[in-house]
Amino acid sequence: MAHDDSRFTRRTTMRTGAVAAGLLALGGAGAGTAAAQTTVTGGGGALQAAIDAADEGDTLVIGDDETYDPVVVGVADLTIETGNDPVIEGAGGTGAAVSVDADGVTLSGLTVTNPGGLLGIKVEPDIDDATIVRNTVEEVGPTGRFGVTGIVVGQGDHDDITIVNNAIRNLDQETTDDSGFPTVNGILFDADNDDPETITDVTVNNNVIEGLESDASHRWGSWSSTPSTG
Repeated sequence: MAHDDSRFTRRTTMRTGAVAAGLLALGGAGAGTAAAQTTVTGGGGALQAAIDAADEGDTLVIGDDETYDPVVVGVADLTIETGNDPVIEGAGGTGAAVSVDADGVTLSGLTVTNPGGLLGIKVEPDIDDATIVRNTVEEVGPTGRFGVTGIVVGQGDHDDITIVNNAIRNLDQETTDDSGFPTVNGILFDADNDDPETITDVTVNNNVIEGLESDASHRWGSWSSTPSTG
């Protein structure tokens, strides 16, 4: 199913500052509130703080070129976007630099890195309606074990996953004695071989994947699943 990019600017919002979300009232008293747009600046933990303070349906706009700590996006229907050049940098290890852990999240225009880490962007298991567009995922790995991956969709059931117009590059994996799967993946749908679940309504296209290196082997650049270990 093709997706119209107009969805990324579909919300009527107003800007109210760097972290605190502003609300735009609709109609008369008691009519409720619309989504808010918040500009985030300052780097470090400011983006996670803004996510934690956001409400469902809000938009966070990163308004500078600073480096931000890894984030977990646990607010439904939240959009994170930028017209600047900030970097979200992972902490290394087996975690992701950006973890999508709520339905309806949109990530647009971000640069995501995770030097010495396993994952760039991860859609957590059983999350639906994730939209990952026009992002750059680069400089991930090496970790010496498992499969370094730019964008991964975790195990479980998923519906309406869109991964379009991203650049994934310069991912690296190296072998160690306990390396497990010292491999590299551009985009990975991580199936459970014993209970593979169901993935429906998926759009993956126009992604540029380059500069994947492993001293053991290369995996599919744009679509793959976990190999059997039996």
